[in-house]
Amino acid sequence: MLEAIRYSRGSLELLEQRKLPFEEAWVRIDTCDDGWRAIRDMTVRGAPAIAISGMLSLAMELVNGGEGRQFVSVEEARGWILTKLDFLETSRPTAVNLSIAVSAMKALLEQAAASSSATPETVAMVVVEEAEEMLRR
Repeated sequence: MLEAIRYSRGSLELLEQRKLPFEEAWVRIDTCDDGWRAIRDMTVRGAPAIAISGMLSLAMELVNGGEGRQFVSVEEARGWILTKLDFLETSRPTAVNLSIAVSAMKALLEQAAASSSATPETVAMVVVEEAEEMLRR
């Protein structure tokens, strides 16, 4: 069986489905921008794969310190993640599974950010771990 997503924390590759069945090629995804393009350009296809790829592109950026930044507060982390989720959803507005994944991630994010023990790091890791769990399901 051909896999469409290769992921381990800090590394994400998507099968370039536009080249199938003649060639097997992989596209490296490091940021939400990369994930957005892969979804929009139909590099990745299939409702579950689209949703998971989008969420994992966000995880990649959080794990690898995208934009070279550290969050100074829970609110900054929350706002940045919400912005990225909204952005990812625009990659394919008709993708129902992507919309469901974004909504679920937003709800989880809000819950994590509201916790009395929340830190920018714990909020970010909740998002990363949920994206990884989506892949396992």
